[in-house]
Amino acid sequence: MNGKSVELQPAKKNRRKIIRSIAQLIIVVLLAVILIKAVFLTEKRGAETVPLNNKEGFIALSYFGVSRNESPKYVSKKNLEEQLTLLEKQGYQTITQKDILDFYQHDKPLPEKALYLSFEDGRTDSSIFAQNIMEKLNYKATMFTYANKMDTTDNKFLKPKDLKLMEKSGYWEMGSNGYRLTYINIFNDKGQSLGVIDENNVPNKTTIEYYNHYLMDFIRNQYMIPSETRQEMEARIKKDYNLMQDIYHEELGGSP
Repeated sequence: MNGKSVELQPAKKNRRKIIRSIAQLIIVVLLAVILIKAVFLTEKRGAETVPLNNKEGFIALSYFGVSRNESPKYVSKKNLEEQLTLLEKQGYQTITQKDILDFYQHDKPLPEKALYLSFEDGRTDSSIFAQNIMEKLNYKATMFTYANKMDTTDNKFLKPKDLKLMEKSGYWEMGSNGYRLTYINIFNDKGQSLGVIDENNVPNKTTIEYYNHYLMDFIRNQYMIPSETRQEMEARIKKDYNLMQDIYHEELGGSP
């Protein structure tokens, strides 16, 4: 025999086994990484490096809600995409809450065309219809919520688990509208005072001529004269802020 077979060369046989085992391990690790990304991780927003030379200010744009189709109350998904895409083509880049705080408190400049984007009331439809658009444009927005909607069964509003996933994706920040969506000092189109009413109990909204929000004014009588003292107003508002903070800390681990 001119040479020994592999079976008769233990050293060579062992080397091949080791090489084969290493190759198999590498393949298994690569497959595991792909599986983890596919199953456990959501789409992540990529960080942008842009020149910061704007000391003038920014544009703030807020949407009340997003609907699948045209609606007199909400912007449609199609219109939202057209509007934000146009802004993106014109060079507008979204900024964060921290960017705004740094701008005002530390004179830190912003991108040349800075846009603060937000959606109101923590609506589920806004999250669903806006998500793909945000990913496509690499935009970031604040989702404002009401604390007392955190533990309701109303699927119209996002729940804590939804908000945590949104925040984890990098496309969203959390914000707060307060504890409740309640209107005060409501007057209808006949000039009649309707007092203080929760959002869900407001009669035909097309007949409402004037109103204000619970945290933004004195509660007033039919002559618009305050029916509470300043101390009473501050105590009322403080109570709502305490309730708000308690719920956010319990459900989200901190206040937005």
